[in-house]
Amino acid sequence: MTSPLALSKTPRNVSDCLVKPKFWDDNMKMDAWFAPFRSRDLNPLNYDNKMVFWKDNISYFCTQTKQCYFNLNHLKHFFTRNEKTPSCLAIVLEDMIREGAIQDLSSFEQSSSNNTWVGWAVNKLISSPFKWSLKKAAEVVSSPTVEIDDSVEYIHMAALKEQSENLYKVVDGAKDIFTYDTIRELFCKKLNVNVDMKTIKLLIHGLQLCGKAEVYFENKHCHVHLIKFRSDNHTGPLISEADISIYILQRKEQSLIDQLRTAETEKENLQIEVKNYLRQKMRNTAKNTLRKQKDLEKRINKLTNVLENIQSLLYKVQDTEADSQILESYKVGANALKTRINKAGLNLDNVDHTMDEIEKVLDLHNDIQETLGQVVIPQNEMELENELAELLLDDVPSIPHEPPSPGRRTQENKVDLDGLPEVPSKLPNSVGVGSDTVRI
Repeated sequence: MTSPLALSKTPRNVSDCLVKPKFWDDNMKMDAWFAPFRSRDLNPLNYDNKMVFWKDNISYFCTQTKQCYFNLNHLKHFFTRNEKTPSCLAIVLEDMIREGAIQDLSSFEQSSSNNTWVGWAVNKLISSPFKWSLKKAAEVVSSPTVEIDDSVEYIHMAALKEQSENLYKVVDGAKDIFTYDTIRELFCKKLNVNVDMKTIKLLIHGLQLCGKAEVYFENKHCHVHLIKFRSDNHTGPLISEADISIYILQRKEQSLIDQLRTAETEKENLQIEVKNYLRQKMRNTAKNTLRKQKDLEKRINKLTNVLENIQSLLYKVQDTEADSQILESYKVGANALKTRINKAGLNLDNVDHTMDEIEKVLDLHNDIQETLGQVVIPQNEMELENELAELLLDDVPSIPHEPPSPGRRTQENKVDLDGLPEVPSKLPNSVGVGSDTVRI
């Protein structure tokens, strides 16, 4: 647990506060503020200003002390100045009760849930003050004197609301099971304040009244108050049987870890004792100590096995809860998608019809493009093209006639023999082919 010495010090008197109330060092004004109230008919403005001054300073007391409860003795001690205490605070408390700004602690602890701060405020600031006024009116008729018990404790409703919301912000989003001790440790550590347990219980009760927290007393296994805070989208009971089982397993796990840590320390001490006895040549004593060490090792092994089983069960329970949340997320996503599809009017028939329409439009577009791409030539253009073609034929040069070469066929498909040598009348004696000579 966080050490109180590491936290900011809670002031017991105005002199301990860094910021003093307005006019605190002005002796003349403070003497007037400390004096008893005179009849409001004599000076209504002064009466009202004095009443506002002390109401503001009671809120100042709650802010400085980090408390939302007080009694008349607390206020007198806190606002002691030059060994003098205010003589007008009883009248101020009476007026604050009538307005619903404060409520006696016993009535507050017996309050039931109203689910919201607004509903609770209506009950506490309108209904309860009205009933109190009727009761006080009857008392004043019989006894005109105003008496406030110095030891009766009151709740400052605005301070309670502010501090409760600060506590809720500290644990916002946490799905764990808390106890009063763990919440106090977390709250003090996060805000660097030293808050007593009574204040923590009152703040949690305030959150419970507006439906943001649930308190369950587990009296079967661990006899503690279990607390869980509600998230914005959570409905139904906060603390389930699974939550209680997880807390019991976690508590058992921590207990086993502490036992193992103690057993390991004891084992190390026994080992040291055995060595010391051996050095002193006390073999029997060393043997007995070693036997204790062996028994302790068996116990450590047993505790280790139990711890592993507890941790395995705890992991499985937590995984099951995580799987359940994943499945719930899938359902939410599927429903959201289904809603969007129905809202958009999407179905298979509409999609098929739309795709057919797109295909028809694309075919029409292609036909239009092909038609626009055709070349359109007027009739006079065709006549001009024909005339140009004739002129091009007239300009082609004629090919001159060449006599056929010797031995070539003429147009009449006859061989032209003109120009060929005459046939020899005698055969040659030999015909040379390369370097050889063939004789005939």
